[in-house]
Amino acid sequence: MMRVLVLERNAAKRQRLRGLLQDNGFEVLEAKAAAGARQARGNRVRTVLADTLLLAEDDLIALAHPVPVILLAEAPSVTQAVECMRKGASDYLAWPGEPERLVAAVTAATSGFANGVASADDLSAFVGGSPPVRELKERIHEAARAGGPVFLQGEPGTGKELAARALHHASDRRYAPLIVLNCATTDEASIEPALFGYDVAPAGEGNSGGLIGAARDGTLLIKDIDLMPIAAQTRLVRLLDHGDAPADGSSAEAQATTEVDVRIMATSHQDLRQLTANGHFLAHLLEALGQTTLHVPPLRDRGDDVVQIAQAVLDRATAKLGKPGIGFSAAAFAALCNHPWPGNIRELKNTVERVAGLCDAPAIDTDLLPFDLGEGGTSAEPAPETTGSLEDFFVRFVLANQDQYTETELASQLGISRKSLWERRQRLNIPRRRTRKRGPRRPAAGLR
Repeated sequence: MMRVLVLERNAAKRQRLRGLLQDNGFEVLEAKAAAGARQARGNRVRTVLADTLLLAEDDLIALAHPVPVILLAEAPSVTQAVECMRKGASDYLAWPGEPERLVAAVTAATSGFANGVASADDLSAFVGGSPPVRELKERIHEAARAGGPVFLQGEPGTGKELAARALHHASDRRYAPLIVLNCATTDEASIEPALFGYDVAPAGEGNSGGLIGAARDGTLLIKDIDLMPIAAQTRLVRLLDHGDAPADGSSAEAQATTEVDVRIMATSHQDLRQLTANGHFLAHLLEALGQTTLHVPPLRDRGDDVVQIAQAVLDRATAKLGKPGIGFSAAAFAALCNHPWPGNIRELKNTVERVAGLCDAPAIDTDLLPFDLGEGGTSAEPAPETTGSLEDFFVRFVLANQDQYTETELASQLGISRKSLWERRQRLNIPRRRTRKRGPRRPAAGLR
């Protein structure tokens, strides 16, 4: 059982965090002050959760090192987020916020620390030895030695971020920060200041220099770069061309610049050439990123890797549930291999973890798998997964309205954040369609 240390002055908040983490299989230690971060080193702690208010007391990130620290902010801001990442925080989240987001962040942090992903040349996270994966590993090593920007192309759920992290840790920048900006979960208006810092900082906040400054000498990974606004793309082109970050949005001749040494990596599951032709993406940026392109293969092209990945996920899930030793029947393995996995590794992981919880026998058989089997055990491609009436409504609403509304408008109509909309799309395997055509801004059916 992974151990998490919660640093929080407020007893009620500590209790709520402890309950959430324990319900998700974590063992929890608690402390009231930043100095409690010292416990992390000698108590097999895998992650520290801390209130940003404690940053003023002591350098808790340094005290906890090398254990990752996730900071929770009751009044989050872009400037504070960048400063926290600059200091070495593993993640920065709003709290109270979405419990699923916090659990996912803790899971990612504990897994990364436990598996030692920061070690050089560690590509062991790519389970399996299929030809596409062997080729990807070779390309990662080549790109790590070459330097320069990298573009990682692949379907949702294939592991593009994992590949980028492996590349960073195999490069000579491994001892410097790897900073991640997810354009899909960041409000469009916040992307540019998050990257470059504020041109005019909010009252009481200094110009942080943005995530580019925080990633100095290291790597900046921009996820879903196809969602980056054109203005931010223009400034990023300047960085890639000249190695400096504009201080504001004025002309290149008139503005001050700050030289930065940072490697840019970007991911997308979209066809950037088509987006460029449609005016959604800058051709110059595509040219700069495309100098080194890594294609992360879909799970359906990885053959027997599916079996190895499924068994590895099952072993972790059953150990967490306290019922180790469960395996798959031969028929279940065949069904897993034959399923097309439109959601790729993310879908496989979610499927295996769900059936692990349902299984009360020594082996998982096909009756527990959440997809229909055709002749010869071949599974048909399923419709997006749903587990209840609210999710059924969500799927129907998004599919019916996504061509008429932007992501921000869809989220507003559903009464959720843009980040929550993106996360539910991923979980329910509803890909986002990009189109320049927008219908009239009509009220959504059933909501107004």
